Amino acid sequence: GERGPAERRAALARLLAHHLEAQREALALLGESRAGAPLSGPPRFPSASAATQWTSDHLSELIALVTRFAADPVLPLDGVAELTLALAQQLDDGPRWTELVGAARALLDAALAARNRRAEMAASFVLGYHLIHCAKRPGGAALVARAAELGRELGDEPALAEALSVLALDAYYRRDHAASLRRCEEVLALDVRMGNVRGQATRLANIAQLHLGMGDRASALAAGYRGLALARRADAPVAVAYALYLVGQILESLDRHVDALAAYDEALAVCWTHSLPLREAQVLMRMAETRLALGQFRDAADTAAQSLAVARVIGGEWQQARTRVVLGRAWAALGDPARARREWRTALAAFDDLAAPEADDVRALLDACGPPAPAGAHPGTRQGTREGTHQGSPRA
Repeated sequence: GERGPAERRAALARLLAHHLEAQREALALLGESRAGAPLSGPPRFPSASAATQWTSDHLSELIALVTRFAADPVLPLDGVAELTLALAQQLDDGPRWTELVGAARALLDAALAARNRRAEMAASFVLGYHLIHCAKRPGGAALVARAAELGRELGDEPALAEALSVLALDAYYRRDHAASLRRCEEVLALDVRMGNVRGQATRLANIAQLHLGMGDRASALAAGYRGLALARRADAPVAVAYALYLVGQILESLDRHVDALAAYDEALAVCWTHSLPLREAQVLMRMAETRLALGQFRDAADTAAQSLAVARVIGGEWQQARTRVVLGRAWAALGDPARARREWRTALAAFDDLAAPEADDVRALLDACGPPAPAGAHPGTRQGTREGTHQGSPRA
C-alpha cells in the first residue's frame, strides 16, 4: 500500500544522507575541509573532476531534494543547508544557478520560519552570490554579509570564507580594488589555515586580477601562476579554468599575446570538457581582445560573435554587454563604425539598466567614435578604420 508521511520522510532522510555522503567526498576531493560526518564505504569518485561531473549530472534531483525538505516543516533543514552550500561551491555560473536560486528562495523562507541559522546562512549566500555575480542586481551584498555573520556565529569557517570572497567580488565590481584585495587576503589566510587548496587557488587568482587592475603586473603574474599550480594540484576544473583565464589576461597586458592565446586555448579545453559556459564566454571574449591586439580583426570579430552566442544561451546581460563592447571594437577596426556604434549602444543600454560603471567606458567609446557617417559614405574609409583602432575596452 501507499506509504504514510512518516515512512516518506524516513525515505527522504535516507536519500539526503546518501547525497550528503557523495557531496562530502566531492568537497574533500576539491580540497575543502567542511565539518561533517566521516566518510564511510568505498570512494565513489576517482577524482575531483569526476565528482563535479556527477554533481552536474544529478543536479535536478539534488535541487528537488532541497525544495522538498524546505516545503515540509517537520523535516530538519541542517542537512539540506549543507547540501545547498556544497552545490554552490561546485557549480559553474550559468543556467544551472537559476535552478539552485529557486531552491534557495524556498529554503530561506523555511529557515526564517524555523529560525534555523545554518539554513538561513546557506540560502542567503546562494541568493546573494546570484545577485552580485550572475544577475548584477542590487541587494546581494546585504544577503552575503548576513551569511558571513552567521558563518562566524556558527564557527563554520568554510562558509565564512566563501561569503567573504563574494564580498571581495562585490568590491571588485564597484572598482574598489584596495578593499577587494584586503578581503581576498583575509580569505586566503582562512583557506591556508583550513588546508583548503582549491580555495587558495581561487583566492590567488582573484588577487592576481586585483594586482593587474592596480597596475602591478609582476605581482599579478606571480599570484596567477601560483593559483594555477594549486588548482591543478587540487584537480579542480572550475579553478583551473579561472586561473588560466586570469593568467591569459596578465600575459596579454605584458604584450605576450601568443602566450595569452595559448593560455586561453587551454582554458577553453577545460570549459568544454567540464561544461563551464560562462567561463567559456569570458575566455572567448578575451581571445577576441587579444586577436584585436595582434591585428587579426576578422578573427577577433568571429571570436567575439562566438562569445556572444554562448552568453546569450546563459542569459547574463552583463557578460553579453561586455562582449558587445569587444565586438564593436572589432567592427570599428574592420572599418565599419556604424556596426560598432550599434553594438556599443546595445551594450550601453544594458550597463545603464544594471547601473554598472562600465556604462561610462562605453559612452567614451561612442564619443570617440564620433557621429554617424553621412548617408552613402563607404564604411571602409581610412577615417572609419582609424577611429576604431585606438579605443580601449572595459576590462574586468
